[in-house]
Amino acid sequence: MDAEAALAWLDAIIPPQTGERLSDLQKVILVQVWLGRKYLDIAHSYGCTEGHAKDAGSQLWKLLSKVLREKITKSNCRATLERVLRKTTAISSLIDYSRSPHPTPKLEDTNFIGRTEAIACQEKTITLATQALKSLVPQPENKHTVYYLRMLEVDSLLSIGLYQIDLWELKVAAKLFQQVIYLVQNTEHHRWAEKASVCLALVYSYLGLRDVSYQLANVAYQNITNAKLVEQTGRFVYFMQILGQTYVNLGDFYKANQILQQALTFAEESHYMQVKAKIL
Repeated sequence: MDAEAALAWLDAIIPPQTGERLSDLQKVILVQVWLGRKYLDIAHSYGCTEGHAKDAGSQLWKLLSKVLREKITKSNCRATLERVLRKTTAISSLIDYSRSPHPTPKLEDTNFIGRTEAIACQEKTITLATQALKSLVPQPENKHTVYYLRMLEVDSLLSIGLYQIDLWELKVAAKLFQQVIYLVQNTEHHRWAEKASVCLALVYSYLGLRDVSYQLANVAYQNITNAKLVEQTGRFVYFMQILGQTYVNLGDFYKANQILQQALTFAEESHYMQVKAKIL
């Protein structure tokens, strides 16, 4: 990728997000900094003072930091833009593929070895956790045990729902995600309700229930973009990938691209290679 390609990409993504556009001087600064030039050289070539070039550069780095959601400076702009644009290219390929007509894979064409065994294991976990919960006397000293057992129950329900998506049992998966939401919404296990809502949005997008899918997806989207999930986004990255796929299914490619890029960044930072591979 060269500076002109980066500039063209920025011209396309900055206005929709901020309502701003790069000034002519900022465009010159980006290209010249890309080539390793100093502010004094840039000022001479543009016909302004070095101080004016530095001020314009400072505003440029702030704007790029806001749009790309990471710290951009004169020294790291080229490396950062090259990395981000590589991700964008990969994600765009996914979106282009999703836009093109292609047949739904048949169940027999896909490897589902181990799914039924995994479901049986999760069901056994639910049974044991439920039995243990019923046998516990509600006392303060049992608080952490109760929390852990409930977590096992809802996490296993969520996992079975994901396995059912793989098996294309979409209505079964939807009921499981609805059950998770019912059990833990507005409780100390509310994070699992958020994850289940994202999964339910994906299932509804596959079932053609666009309006309800969009409503569920947009709640998660707002929570992520408004930084309400910042502390848990590292753990939430798998479900961010699901959210991105949901927006692809719904045809909202702007939000799909935004969420998948963020998920890819978190996957790389947290070394979630399986999630990274799934996104790409």
